[in-house]
Amino acid sequence: MASINVGSIMSEAWSLTKKNLILILFVVVISCLSSALQPSGLPDGMSTNDFLETIKAGDVETLNQISQNSNMEMFSSPANIVRYLISVLVSIILSIGLSNTFLQIAKGKMTSISLKAFVLPVSTYVKAFLTMLISGLLISVSALLCIIPMFYVAPKVMFSYFYILDGRTEGVIDAIKMNWADSEGEVGSLLLLGIAAIGVFILGLICCCCGALVSQVVVYFAEVLAFLVLAANRPELNATSSNTEIAENI
Repeated sequence: MASINVGSIMSEAWSLTKKNLILILFVVVISCLSSALQPSGLPDGMSTNDFLETIKAGDVETLNQISQNSNMEMFSSPANIVRYLISVLVSIILSIGLSNTFLQIAKGKMTSISLKAFVLPVSTYVKAFLTMLISGLLISVSALLCIIPMFYVAPKVMFSYFYILDGRTEGVIDAIKMNWADSEGEVGSLLLLGIAAIGVFILGLICCCCGALVSQVVVYFAEVLAFLVLAANRPELNATSSNTEIAENI
């Protein structure tokens, strides 16, 4: 039975990153597109630098006014509401498509960047989003109840949407149940993997912008590889035999 090995997963994630350096540029483009579509929330005539200066100055009154005005402006007209909803929709598509890109490359089904990873049935996008939403709510509720349940719940539901993307199930609740069952006995290892991922990201930040981008790709791959290891624990539900082969090599 495959199990989570933090060292092996991070090593394989680094290896995949080195083989797919173009992904760094791809992540930048996706992030920029997503950010560009989001309303800035700043008043007309105020630049980002002006906003940062306001924060540095500690002008609480101005910051509160900006917050109130941005919320009012976002929903002040049907056009603004439609623009906001479109930006949210596109951001969701970009996020899920990016996750599928990493999944397909890790499985060896894609050897280079391709937009075909974004060509998914609408139902897959909807179900993957709902799975992410419900998983996020479960983690949030567990955090409100107590900090310890959050550390237990998060590792057991955070990979749920991959079960949808990987074609293992068409059910949102089934995906969460599969993630919960497959991560049994792996919570501690997954928490260690999370700590390792945070460490890699911090190391990337220390190495400036390029390092941060590289570390982000490493963390993406680590998440996908962890899912593939967990998925291999349920061989009768594997979408493809490649999952077991990958898990055995990690």
